Amino acid sequence: MRKFKKLNDPLWKFYVMKFVRKKDSLTFHKFGITQFANAEDRFEYEPKQYADYHKPKCVGSIICKNKKTAEDIEEYFTTKYPKNLSLRFEDHEHMPPKGFSGITEIYQCRPWQKWNEIYKDVQEQKAYFGYELQS
Repeated sequence: MRKFKKLNDPLWKFYVMKFVRKKDSLTFHKFGITQFANAEDRFEYEPKQYADYHKPKCVGSIICKNKKTAEDIEEYFTTKYPKNLSLRFEDHEHMPPKGFSGITEIYQCRPWQKWNEIYKDVQEQKAYFGYELQS
């Protein structure tokens, strides 16, 4: 197993991950934080729980100056876009005993709502809280 690259302390990353279920193309997003440089690496941990989904894709992220900032941004998104989708445990053969990891931070855009609204929010938060890495 390869070693995943992490951000240097004290940096953290807020991310928005897109999930698409294989059997019916049910699509939703998950808000979260990680110290992995590549947010998708976070979903390599216990990958069996995501077996019913195509490979999760990071569709937005913000590098934050510390964990508290990342948590504040995550709280902003989970408050503005609260969980509005229930994933039934029995639908998932590989579901861990407590369920899909991060199941409380998932949000499904409704037909009237465009993903662009959320993406615009990510860009606004990034402009305000984002941290640019120096090469």
